Amino acid sequence: MALLHPIVLVAFLPIWAFCYWILPYFTTYKHLSHIPGPFVAKFSNLWLALGAQRGQKFAWVHAAHQKYGKVVRVGFNHVSIATAEGLRTVYAHGNGFLKDTYYEAFVSGVPGVFNVRDRDEHTRKRKIIAHAFSPGAVHDFEPHMSANLKRWVTQLDRATVNPGVDGYSRVNIMPWCTFLAFDIIGDLAFGAPFGMVQRGRDECESTRPGEPATYVPGAETLNRRGEVSSTLGLLPALRPWARYLPHPFFYRGLQSVKNLHGIAYAAVTKRLASMDGDKPGKRHDILEMLCRSKDAEGNPMPRDELVSEALTELIAGSDTMASGGIQAQ
Repeated sequence: MALLHPIVLVAFLPIWAFCYWILPYFTTYKHLSHIPGPFVAKFSNLWLALGAQRGQKFAWVHAAHQKYGKVVRVGFNHVSIATAEGLRTVYAHGNGFLKDTYYEAFVSGVPGVFNVRDRDEHTRKRKIIAHAFSPGAVHDFEPHMSANLKRWVTQLDRATVNPGVDGYSRVNIMPWCTFLAFDIIGDLAFGAPFGMVQRGRDECESTRPGEPATYVPGAETLNRRGEVSSTLGLLPALRPWARYLPHPFFYRGLQSVKNLHGIAYAAVTKRLASMDGDKPGKRHDILEMLCRSKDAEGNPMPRDELVSEALTELIAGSDTMASGGIQAQ
């Protein structure tokens, strides 16, 4: 089939742009036209995606609320609500709302409890995960956390053993909080710490089926994965082509997605290899609970789902624990 003449393409592009960006504003999303917000955000998600790409989406949305009020249109079909009443309405159980396709950009392998969009599947996963965070389960985690904290304090003592001329030792605590957070989450979610505190550097083993093991920076990998997934979640039409884009934000970010999944895969594989057949493990941690879980038909959780759920715990826990550690200093 003959290619379209360049003049035809040039003439077609404005028509396509009008139909894709402008027309929906006056038709499909006309009911949102009265909501204030950045001008570009009324027609596309480009404004919000640019904030995500720069790691500043939260700051841009906050600034928009400061300028426009409690209810702001931050995308062509995306409204941000900053009220307690809105929080209860949107997140109330049984409200009929489903997670947006935005969350599909965060799927690595199979969907986990964070990014699954099917309501029944989310309910099944949530019931399994909930057992890992019961008061009794959390109490059983304390020895693992205590061991990691003792190791952390020992390393900090070594790092500050030689004071300066003023009698004080100085250490950058921020990376050490990250090391501690990753090691604790690794211990609870995968059955063993990543060894960041012991090595004193941001490094995790990452393995994918059929490929040799490599070592990647865990915190950097996690951050890049979050930024690229958030950006592509807001630009779904770009997802199939992102791997071909020459911008380092995309090809490095997508490599981080693979590396992060490889971190979880390597850790789960090691733990499963150390478990004694079908007998419950002597360790009480999140992965052990996931391994003992059964679906409605009595089937155990398959390995790819184990990896996804353990990865969810790593992502959810590392930043919050690191932030808590920094605030406690």
